[in-house]
Amino acid sequence: MDMLKVMLSRRSVRTFDRDKPVESWKKDAVIAAATSAPSAKNLRPVRFLVLDDREILDDLGNVLSQGKPFKECDFAVAVCADLSDYPDGSLGWLEDCSAALENMLIEATSLDLASFWFGVYRRDPKEGQVRSVLEVPSHVEVQGIGVFGYGAESVPAREGVDSSVVRYGRWGDFKA
Repeated sequence: MDMLKVMLSRRSVRTFDRDKPVESWKKDAVIAAATSAPSAKNLRPVRFLVLDDREILDDLGNVLSQGKPFKECDFAVAVCADLSDYPDGSLGWLEDCSAALENMLIEATSLDLASFWFGVYRRDPKEGQVRSVLEVPSHVEVQGIGVFGYGAESVPAREGVDSSVVRYGRWGDFKA
């Protein structure tokens, strides 16, 4: 697949075929995509918790109100930032985590895997529930979780540029 086709094909899928395991080499490729993401000032605070233990995934599925996909997916990756040595007040880690998550979703799509981005950071009560299940210390933030597996549903690809959200020049060029 060419890269634009992969990006247009990447869609959020929340229903997975639990009986079809993801090959280990595909998991490794998704994780490699995550760890290759850029980092603001190359500070590299991003850490990854690979969640492929059925008990942990089921615990997330049981505690979260939107937890059903965790009970069906083959694996997930919690994208976190260790802020213990990070500059106070800097938010570059959010961008670093976002780039890593998007890299994973795009790579998963290129491997014919389904995925979605489960937002965690500053989402109450999800944030506290995830932190508790994953036993995340206070100096670490959980930005989100990439959820992966073979899809049990199909979502059509996008077809190209949505011109309603694109303008050139200044903001004033956007019309209601």
